[in-house]
Amino acid sequence: MTTHEVFGIRAAVIAAVSASMVIVVVRAARGQSLRPAIGGVIGGAVSSTLALWTGDARNYFLPDIWGYILCAAVLLVSVGMRWPLAGVLWSAVNRRSMAWRDNRLALRAYTIATLVAAASFGVRSTAQIWLYEHDQVGAMALARLVVNYPLWAVTVIVWAWSIRVDRRTR
Repeated sequence: MTTHEVFGIRAAVIAAVSASMVIVVVRAARGQSLRPAIGGVIGGAVSSTLALWTGDARNYFLPDIWGYILCAAVLLVSVGMRWPLAGVLWSAVNRRSMAWRDNRLALRAYTIATLVAAASFGVRSTAQIWLYEHDQVGAMALARLVVNYPLWAVTVIVWAWSIRVDRRTR
């Protein structure tokens, strides 16, 4: 067995799929919902298949990159249409009316929250594209962890703030 076979794409795919399957088993043993874990298995399978099919480990990250770009675009379009998704999603999840759209402060807060989410996806995609173009597969994996979680934290904090503004101005 060569070094390439031990540390190549196949080994990485086996490790990724195995890890996602372990998460399914652990969640099942704890009686937790399997939906997120199964989503992870499917996402990992799609990404792994793409990397194996093309023979380029970088391509494992392409579905995420395209997803980030798509999410940023949808969020920006929602702001442009004056239906910021932060407010729309919050109203839908809580089965509330869209009355916040008539409240200037709430509309502005949800617009800011949606723009922060769009910027977050923009930063993710820009970082991943730069690393992709410079053939930095290991850095792409690391950046996925190091960049994603802080950006999610900022996005969640701003979304929570926008919800509070909406509640205070009713």
